[in-house]
Amino acid sequence: MNKTEAAHILENEIAFYKQWPYAYLANLVGHTETKEVVSETGKRYQLEIEFRWDDETQKTVVVLGSIDDGGWRSFFPLCRSFIRKPDGSYVKE
Repeated sequence: MNKTEAAHILENEIAFYKQWPYAYLANLVGHTETKEVVSETGKRYQLEIEFRWDDETQKTVVVLGSIDDGGWRSFFPLCRSFIRKPDGSYVKE
């Protein structure tokens, strides 16, 4: 797996979800989206985006993205995440 290429794809995907309002993300808690993407170099990658509570009592949502090439990296995917508070701010970026 080309880590630079995979990181770029994953970071773009995470940036897409960072634009979504908190309410949309909260409604997706418990849902996982998966898709296959083909890079500019023709390499196939499996993307997975998970939505779950980081802290259900405070209603913070974690969006966790992972990417791998279907090989042995599927056991150790590259990951990125962010945590959104109900007021729209981030716990971490």
